[in-house]
Amino acid sequence: MSTILVSSNSERQDFQGWPTSGKVPLRLAVDISHGHITYTRLIIPLGQRTPTNPTPHPSPTNERRTDRAQNK
Repeated sequence: MSTILVSSNSERQDFQGWPTSGKVPLRLAVDISHGHITYTRLIIPLGQRTPTNPTPHPSPTNERRTDRAQNK
């Protein structure tokens, strides 16, 4: 048990020694955890829609851009 406590303490001291690197990964981990949930949910439906209907997404944007270009 003493060796486990020592190893955990040494790791914690390393994180405390680098406060910036310690804080950044924690924040990234939180963002990533939420991001994975949203990205996985978004990527799955988009992945299913793009092969079946690849035109609806680019066509409205392209049409709008061409309309704006023609109006100008």
